[in-house]
Amino acid sequence: MTIGHEGRVVDRRDLVHADPISKRVQRTPLLDYVRKNADWFDGVVLYEFK
Repeated sequence: MTIGHEGRVVDRRDLVHADPISKRVQRTPLLDYVRKNADWFDGVVLYEFK
């Protein structure tokens, strides 16, 4: 398995990630991110912090 990009889901809906284009941390609705990147996006790995 190769992880090419990593972020965190917060509030059960937003992805916080380092955007390679703007070179800034972005908070984006997760489903919008998946739709925008559907041509290469192939899955997620989920963890729960306790």
